[in-house]
Amino acid sequence: MNNSKSLKKQKWKGVFTIPGTEYSFTGCLLYSSNGGIILEVMILEYGELFIEFLNKNDVKLIHGILSDSSKCTL
Repeated sequence: MNNSKSLKKQKWKGVFTIPGTEYSFTGCLLYSSNGGIILEVMILEYGELFIEFLNKNDVKLIHGILSDSSKCTL
């Protein structure tokens, strides 16, 4: 049986940004082999402006810095 760490459920907290915008927010990046990658966020600071931005723009990249100082791109 393969006990590879990469196949287990993982959870990382971090700060995420959308390149080229003012938007940055905290969130939790979740991984499971069944669910794939999920970014959970709670946006309070920008409210409706951020929702409107997401509805009008196709966000292709999100950059993040995780709590262990690792960088990631989604």
